[in-house]
Amino acid sequence: MNKEECIAFMKKFPNFQLATVDSDGQPRTRGMFLYTADEDGLVFHTGSFKKLYTELTANPRIEASFFDRETMTQLRAAGIVEEIDDADYRNTVVNAPGREFLKPMIAAKGLESIRIFRVRNLRVTEWGFASNFVYPKPETVF
Repeated sequence: MNKEECIAFMKKFPNFQLATVDSDGQPRTRGMFLYTADEDGLVFHTGSFKKLYTELTANPRIEASFFDRETMTQLRAAGIVEEIDDADYRNTVVNAPGREFLKPMIAAKGLESIRIFRVRNLRVTEWGFASNFVYPKPETVF
């Protein structure tokens, strides 16, 4: 897949698994909901009070896995997160269509509790049954 196809795939399947490592070196995964993907990487958010936030700020290396059940295709995107600390962008994200689920968290913890991350330097690998035994796997970098 080229860069544009990777971005389109991520947007089509915005529910993804995010892998991090905790302070004990234990791998952790959790389901996430993509905010956007573009030429500059992918963007997601979490709460400042969550363990995920602590893990991301301690070790910015992540891997995200997007999956299409129909075609049994998976995209694995590894990269480095950087926090976007911009009040205007935070307002844009929390008021975007489909982000209504954030309202109770904001009411309880405040708008500043929403922390937004962009993953840059993506190295994206496609997996499917047809390419299962192809090594090394080609990567798309952006």
